[in-house]
Amino acid sequence: MNRKRRSFASAMQCLLVAGAASSATIGVPGQFAQIQSAIDAASPGDTVLVASGTYAPADSNGISFRGKALVVRSEEGAGATAIDAMGAGRGFLFKNGETVTSILRGFTITGGSASRSGGIYCEGSSPAIYDCEISGNTSVGLDNRGGGLFALIASPTLQGCTISQNVALGAEGHGGGIVFVQSGGSISDCTISENLAVSANGHGGGIYLAQSSPSIDGCFIIDNRAYSSGGLYCGDSSPLITNCTISRNIADKGGGFRCRNLAAPVLTNCVVSANQATDQAGGGFNCDSNSHVTMFDCDVVDNTAVLWGGGMYLWSANATLVDCRIENNETLMKGGGLYFWGSSATELLRCDVSDNRSTGTGAGMFLTIGSSVSVRASRISGNGAGSSGGGLHCEAASSARLQNCIIAGNDALAGGAISCIGADTLHLYNCTVAGNTATLGGDGLYFSGGVGRVENSIVWEDAPDPIAIDAGSLLAEWSDIKGGWTGAGNIDATPGFVTWRGYDFLLQNRSPCIDTGNPGTLDALYDSHPAWPAAHNDGEPADMGAYGGPGNGDWIP
Repeated sequence: MNRKRRSFASAMQCLLVAGAASSATIGVPGQFAQIQSAIDAASPGDTVLVASGTYAPADSNGISFRGKALVVRSEEGAGATAIDAMGAGRGFLFKNGETVTSILRGFTITGGSASRSGGIYCEGSSPAIYDCEISGNTSVGLDNRGGGLFALIASPTLQGCTISQNVALGAEGHGGGIVFVQSGGSISDCTISENLAVSANGHGGGIYLAQSSPSIDGCFIIDNRAYSSGGLYCGDSSPLITNCTISRNIADKGGGFRCRNLAAPVLTNCVVSANQATDQAGGGFNCDSNSHVTMFDCDVVDNTAVLWGGGMYLWSANATLVDCRIENNETLMKGGGLYFWGSSATELLRCDVSDNRSTGTGAGMFLTIGSSVSVRASRISGNGAGSSGGGLHCEAASSARLQNCIIAGNDALAGGAISCIGADTLHLYNCTVAGNTATLGGDGLYFSGGVGRVENSIVWEDAPDPIAIDAGSLLAEWSDIKGGWTGAGNIDATPGFVTWRGYDFLLQNRSPCIDTGNPGTLDALYDSHPAWPAAHNDGEPADMGAYGGPGNGDWIP
């Protein structure tokens, strides 16, 4: 047994020695003047080590790894070592089936000018690119997409890179910084900034995705410009985007992000802020063509649009938003926070739609052309509209269902909280509508057509008549409505609001709204609800207001 162990150990030692002996470090310019010559001489597993300085590719197509598994890295990092194509071609080419074992590290790649990226072109390959600065490159010619990097049927890994000041020129100049077509891979801990898609129809100043599903994590996509989607364009693609900041990007439409053609991006813990749609719609997001964006714990804040949807504009598209904040967005027309046109399946859960502004209607949310939106355990507050619907506006056969929501502190000319104009449907279940104002009437709810239903809710405004109906109808039952309203179980009594541990509009102990909702419904959580004060004495029958009823558990993540 001991002899077998000694033989095995000796064999392993020989393999390690052989492996070490077979890996070499080749110096540039010490052993070869050209990086390409060093790569051509290298064997799999070797390292090409490049001294500081500026180097030009030997071939206008770019420096190629020739499919080899090796490392090409600089001695002093990207700040001291540059590959400059000087306008005569491309920096690097990966087109021979390279994998993650083909590693490029620590270079500035600049001065490239070529079709399908002046910086790096990857086709059918999956190289790993670390700690590089890809800047000052241009895509020109027959396929002028991807100024900095173009990936086609590829899965590159980019980590710790800066992709900046690249340009996509010409009629189809998409993706000033990065283009992925039918590709996967990953982009992590990168900064994509100040890139430009020049075309009059150019998409994706920072990143352009077509039929691609890369993961994008920990990146800053900032200060990019394009005709459409200044930050990121997503067409028929399903990227996973986490921990990213998409900010200060500018486009005619879709300042930060644009989704088209069945795109289904998923964003988690991202910030989409201070983006601008300078001519049309969607300061933060512009989504159409049956796309569906899903967001978890994201902030869509401080975005602006000239026409519609300061935060998000959805045209025949949908969204699922969970634990998101849509705040302080602005538009000159409609939908300061969210704009829905023909959106048939949009859901919001535990979201905060607050402090948005629109000169026209629907400062918080605007629904039109048959849109259908479900909002649960969310807050719509502090929004201001120059016309109607400070919190939410419905028109053109749209429907909104709000359950366990707080609509408070909004203002408008009519319908401080909510306005409905036309053949619309509004359902409020276990909602609290309070502290809203409207100059022309309907501080809480305003109807000029449509059908409303209010159940287990509180509508309590400073004005004596919080509901105004010029046309349409409202059925209200088992609700507390200031000034009174005809309907089963309705009351007119001060609800007694309190604030506790960050939850406002809770009910005081012995409030007339406790246990007095529809007797056919129950609170999912009652005495054990973590949002309530310890002394709160509540039974199982449904309470009125935002914290009662079958859906009150939705407030708890």
